[in-house]
Amino acid sequence: ELAQYKESQWMSFEDFEKQLDDMENKVKGDFQDSDQDDTINENENDEEAIDDMNELYCVACNKSFKSDRAFLNHENSRKHKEFVQLMKAHIQQENEELLLNKDEQVDLTNDDYDQSVQLPINNQS
Repeated sequence: ELAQYKESQWMSFEDFEKQLDDMENKVKGDFQDSDQDDTINENENDEEAIDDMNELYCVACNKSFKSDRAFLNHENSRKHKEFVQLMKAHIQQENEELLLNKDEQVDLTNDDYDQSVQLPINNQS
C-alpha cells in the first residue's frame, strides 16, 4: 500500500521544507536587524553614560559642568557659596535632630548599651 501512495500535488514535503526554511531565514533577518538596532542604541547609551561620568557635578546647586574651568568658575560664584552654606546648615540641623532623638531613646532591655556611639558627621568644605 505504501508503495502505491501518491504524494498530493498541492504540497510536497520538499516544498514544505523549502517554505519553512524561507520563513526561518526571514525571521532570523528580522531579529538580526532588531539586534543591530538594539546594539546601536546600547552603544549610544554607553557613550551618553561615559559623557555623564566625565561631567563634573555640583550637588549643592544640582548642576553639571563639562569642563574643569566651568566648574571652578562655578565654585567661586556667590550663588554656589550661598547654596553650600545652606546645605551645611541643613545637614548640621539634621545631625543635631538625629542626635537628640538618639539621646531620647531609652533601651530598657540592654543595660550595657554603649552611649559613646555617635552618628558620623561629615564635614564638607
